[in-house]
Amino acid sequence: MLRHALELRRPGRYVGQFALLLYAVMTKRRLHLWEGNTRIDLVKTYAPVYDDGSLEDVLGDIVACVRKGDAAGFVHQYPVSEVHPLDQVNHFLALFREDAPGSASLSRAAASAFAETGPGSAAAEASGELSETGAGFSAAEPAAELSALPVDLFYKRLGCITVGTVCDGDCAIDALCTVGGHADRPEVRQALRERLAGALVDRVAEKSLQHAFIACAEFLPQDGGEAEGASA
Repeated sequence: MLRHALELRRPGRYVGQFALLLYAVMTKRRLHLWEGNTRIDLVKTYAPVYDDGSLEDVLGDIVACVRKGDAAGFVHQYPVSEVHPLDQVNHFLALFREDAPGSASLSRAAASAFAETGPGSAAAEASGELSETGAGFSAAEPAAELSALPVDLFYKRLGCITVGTVCDGDCAIDALCTVGGHADRPEVRQALRERLAGALVDRVAEKSLQHAFIACAEFLPQDGGEAEGASA
């Protein structure tokens, strides 16, 4: 975990859902991560001991997705699915609903796109409601067809808009800045990295956080020392 704290400090170094969970624990805020059409409450799922009922919601959610290029050299982003499984995730986006507190702070371009394709539009008519366990799509729609949708269209069907993030390795940190209400600047992202790394060092002895680290699949018990203590 201490090695992970060092990695967290490095600009542009890719981080995963444990960093998102750490942010939620550090700031005492509730954060949801979308994997396909499944919406996960990170604290409740991976570290329920920190959920004392007083967590405040952030402004939006975060989406895990898969970025991949095609034969023509264009890059596309896809939601997590059987076609694009979780182990291929290499990018994170921010996500907002129309009725979310953060929707008013969306950029003009994002807000314009949201008005055209968000709740109430033809694209969202049959979407259904968001839920902790997913759903929102018609059973008549083949899963393969849904998984082939670009990530923005996939979530527009749920009445949401995705907001892009940087593609320099800071995507998860950038998404945290967006949904956490922090300024979107390189120095702010680096400052957040420093805060996350410091919080991890301060809490490294907490068994609950060690178990969460393992559960997030970013730390394997067979790697030695800390893992053995965490799994005891």
